[in-house]
Amino acid sequence: MPANSDALGRDEDLEERFRTLSPWLLRQLTHRYRLALSDAEDLTQESFLRLGRYSPADRARHPRALLLRIAANLTADARRRLFARRSDRHVTLDDATLTSAPGFAHPSDQEFMVDLKDAILSLPEPLRETFLLARFTPLTQAEIAARLGVSTKTVEWRISKAVATCLKQLGR
Repeated sequence: MPANSDALGRDEDLEERFRTLSPWLLRQLTHRYRLALSDAEDLTQESFLRLGRYSPADRARHPRALLLRIAANLTADARRRLFARRSDRHVTLDDATLTSAPGFAHPSDQEFMVDLKDAILSLPEPLRETFLLARFTPLTQAEIAARLGVSTKTVEWRISKAVATCLKQLGR
């Protein structure tokens, strides 16, 4: 057992770091990531639990930087989970057919969806592929850029060009 742990397995160094650094980390999470206080408190506690997995020497090197990195990773994970939970409510273009799309009961909605699908399918391949990855997958623009072997700026340009082209084709 490490020298700074007691018979109950408590890590006194970690407890001291929690007392001194948790208010700072809480402020960072609420201001930097604009989290609600309850979410920031949960992530602060989880960050310190994860910090406990590191050796005392690693924790001592740059404790604030390490805590902030842990918290940033936890925040990103939480946002991905939230996005995944919400994404199951979306209807794909393939599901939005004239006969079976729930939520598209009005004929004008159905016609619009068919026109939108046609507009997307008529896009040049690079624009269409980028647009579909951006709108119908949880990939970030940086991940799309890496997958397609282009820059992030190119991804941004392709998305905006695809949207403008579709809007023009739809008469909007």
